[in-house]
Amino acid sequence: MKPPPKKNPLVFEVQVYFEKEEGGGFHTYVPALRGLHSCGDTIEEAKHNTKDAIVAYLTSLIKHGDPIPLTCVYTKKSARKNATSVPAPSMAELFQVSV
Repeated sequence: MKPPPKKNPLVFEVQVYFEKEEGGGFHTYVPALRGLHSCGDTIEEAKHNTKDAIVAYLTSLIKHGDPIPLTCVYTKKSARKNATSVPAPSMAELFQVSV
């Protein structure tokens, strides 16, 4: 059972980089959140796992009173979509997450 949504969640935009693994699947990393890496067998699974990891990371920072990195942009429901172009072999997206 999902917990009820927060009334006024904070919304952050975080740059996520994707790399295709040689053996299959995708590796993701978030330079703004030190040490945050994730993966998935498909791009959709990698996105889902990475969003979950970002939310957990930011929630932990907030809970412990640690600073949020300046490169995590706080927005009030930004109108931007999740697309950014980066030269191959990596690709990147701007993820919007609520905490």
